[in-house]
Amino acid sequence: MDGILDGLKHWKCGKGHVLGVIKREKIKTKLDDGIEVEYHTTVLMIFRKAIDLSSETMDDVDVAGTLYSRMLLGFQWKCSVLGCGCFRDWHPDDDALDWVKKRYGVKHELHSSNAD
Repeated sequence: MDGILDGLKHWKCGKGHVLGVIKREKIKTKLDDGIEVEYHTTVLMIFRKAIDLSSETMDDVDVAGTLYSRMLLGFQWKCSVLGCGCFRDWHPDDDALDWVKKRYGVKHELHSSNAD
């Protein structure tokens, strides 16, 4: 793998195949009123084909997409390793939900879980 996965948190299916990697990233943006803000968010880089770390040969890593937690959507991703068939859910992180509550004055309790 030439160190591609080193130092990044693996996002795995139930059988341990790597579906992508997770990292924290600093974002700068301007609000509607022109004020510039910085925040950290979780970024998921999803692989087109899952990686079986126990395999003797591995294909090149091909990132199918990058998802920033502030996008506030969840989805389910299926492991592509032959014979596996596991699914993994992705949900926005708690930081993203806190941002929504502050930004839009949401009063009720929002909660997510991104268990590993």
